[in-house]
Amino acid sequence: MVEDWIANAYEGMSRRQFLAQMGAAGAVLTGFAIAAKPVQGEIITTPSEGLAVADSKMISGDFQVPIYEARPAAAG
Repeated sequence: MVEDWIANAYEGMSRRQFLAQMGAAGAVLTGFAIAAKPVQGEIITTPSEGLAVADSKMISGDFQVPIYEARPAAAG
């Protein structure tokens, strides 16, 4: 079955051309896998002095999405 697919997909190509194309596709996929590797983040905390902070929820469609609001406590 796989042989039939390969024969139809790469009809007219030499074995060398086919292997070169598969090697290039493998290199692209390897590069993507390395680039898509998860990156560890760092949690940043900010003191809430001088800020008005609130935990709340907003409705988005049929779901409630938790939000955190932080803004200056005083105008200006």
